[in-house]
Amino acid sequence: MSIKKLFTLTLAAVMAVSCLGLSSFAADEPAGDVPGAVPQQDGLLIAAAVVPADLAPLISEAASLLNVADFFRGTDKGLELDRAPSRAEAATMLVRMLGAETAASSEKNTHPFADVKATSVWASDNIGYLYKNGLTKGVSDVKFGDRDLVIAKQFYTFCLRALGYADGQDFAYDDAVAKAAELGVITPEVAAAVNAKANFTRGDMALAMFSALKAKPKGAEKNLADTLTEKGSVSVFSSEIVNGTNELFNFMKDAGGKTDKVNFTASLTAKIDITAGLTKTSSEMTGKMLYDVDVAAPSMKMYADMSVKDGEETVATLMYMDNTKMYVKSEGKWEAIPTDVLDVSALMKSMNQAAPLDIGVGSFYKDLKMTKAGGEVTVSGKADISSILNSPIMKNFGEMTSANLFNLGSVDLNFVYDEASKELKSAKMKMTMDIPSEGTASSIAMDIDMKVSDYGKTVITLEKDLQDLIAKK
Repeated sequence: MSIKKLFTLTLAAVMAVSCLGLSSFAADEPAGDVPGAVPQQDGLLIAAAVVPADLAPLISEAASLLNVADFFRGTDKGLELDRAPSRAEAATMLVRMLGAETAASSEKNTHPFADVKATSVWASDNIGYLYKNGLTKGVSDVKFGDRDLVIAKQFYTFCLRALGYADGQDFAYDDAVAKAAELGVITPEVAAAVNAKANFTRGDMALAMFSALKAKPKGAEKNLADTLTEKGSVSVFSSEIVNGTNELFNFMKDAGGKTDKVNFTASLTAKIDITAGLTKTSSEMTGKMLYDVDVAAPSMKMYADMSVKDGEETVATLMYMDNTKMYVKSEGKWEAIPTDVLDVSALMKSMNQAAPLDIGVGSFYKDLKMTKAGGEVTVSGKADISSILNSPIMKNFGEMTSANLFNLGSVDLNFVYDEASKELKSAKMKMTMDIPSEGTASSIAMDIDMKVSDYGKTVITLEKDLQDLIAKK
């Protein structure tokens, strides 16, 4: 495949994901059709007393919002909400909830727990911080139980201590979950559902953390999130996400939550500067991309009709993506790209679940600003869009091009929405992708201008020869 066609394919695929990111990457809305569910003051859903509490929608929203606020991260497998956490893991999450990771790392407080020093060194600073501040006592004087699975009453004890309540004085350890309900940290229905579960999971931990951050510490006038913000431990952005008061995030969440299914047409122009060693070439790209997306499924179909003008030469490329399947029309003939190049459905699922990243998901939002004028909402700023693209897409394109990785730096963004419908009207992006390799280092600088139209009216029609090729697979 020629280098120009490869760049065209790369840009189309990057745009396919990044243009959806502002809507589909917002935290999931909790399910509104849970039997007996009623809204509470904290914005979460709880089940009415007449039916057992369904924790799934609460957990989904709590984990998503905590992930955006950078209180709750995950592993290379995602948020793993159904996995049981270890006590060492729970301790780390508690320190993060308190905004104390930096303090724990710098203070390097000692503790008496030999098992942590032997098998969970990664958590030692955090456990030392908790021990110093009276938030953990271990399972004995010399053992923390670092690899033991945490249980509900243990983690709720952690949370109540963080709220200023002392076990043995304000509550009994065995009654920690019930005490959390009595204090209004959670509802009695949620407490009953938590106690009824056979295993305490990372999702349950996220719900407990979110509930604690929304609750007022003992004797305090403000909730824990705001209290920590006043102390300088937690950013204003993080507390706004927890409190549901961040206007930009709420707008984007509403825009992404209007419907699971959407289709539209994106017309774009782009200037592409390609640098390889001392050589630099410039090209212009024009074209259209047709989207048919079901975020809930998840699935994405995208048809791109692109052309790149390089001097007097124009290279036309047609591309079709259907989740893991990719097809490109080259020299008048459609050809299939290996299916392991890019798993769009997996990527969208990660986006839909607010998949954890090395950088905080919230960094994407807090680097942007929002303005309103003339019935339009403009979201702009310099953002780290790798929090949308994620590393797998970069690695997959790196494999396709024999490069090790696409390194995408910060991106200048300008998105314009219709204020009433919350539909995306236009987008501008400036980005640079560095391609390190064993040979000459290369980079692609792109200045993209896109107009969006035909919401709900776009139909993707495939040529017969492409239909025949797909049918053979």
